Amino acid sequence: YLNGELVVTKEIGSEEWNNQVQNSKFQKWPNFAKMPKGHIVLQDHGDDVWFRNLKIKPLK
Repeated sequence: YLNGELVVTKEIGSEEWNNQVQNSKFQKWPNFAKMPKGHIVLQDHGDDVWFRNLKIKPLK
């Protein structure tokens, strides 16, 4: 979502998803997006970044 509007949707494990993973840098990670639970990682791409008051809610 961006400003309350859905901008992209993907189904993890679908044929389309698997094809895109196989054609990406993540193809070398055998367990990429295969765990139903795990950790959330926040990253930057070399620029300054700040995070504050993050709230994680379970998906319903």
